[in-house]
Amino acid sequence: GYIGPIGPPGRHGEVGEPGDNGTDGAPGPRGPPGLQGWPAPEPRKVNCKWGPWAPWQDCSRSCGPGRKRRERNMEVYAQDGGRQCSGKTFAVKACNLGDCPKELFAKKINMTKLNETLPARKSRRAHATAQDDIVHTLVNATDASP
Repeated sequence: GYIGPIGPPGRHGEVGEPGDNGTDGAPGPRGPPGLQGWPAPEPRKVNCKWGPWAPWQDCSRSCGPGRKRRERNMEVYAQDGGRQCSGKTFAVKACNLGDCPKELFAKKINMTKLNETLPARKSRRAHATAQDDIVHTLVNATDASP
């Protein structure tokens, strides 16, 4: 079981001889130990609690289908046998900001050539983001032309 708190103090020792010039005397001998106290209460279980969701991030694409993401953190961690949080720290959902401009398709961009101009592929996400950046530049160039 748990060790309880310290019990009440023991009796005071005897009073020592008076000190010189009216000062306190030396302390008396220590009294016997007190009785053992009651056991400590069981610690209260604390359940995990999620914090609020952050706002959704912008869509991963400027046109066509993409994804949005949001995140959350644990506000209170489980303690002393409390329930763990269930669920994920992030959520993803589809988004679509509308069809891509028709001018882009009229240019008939050769994606094979486009891919050859990209740096070595590190991840699908990085590769797709680089493609989006190039396509966005081409679309803006089309918009700016007379």
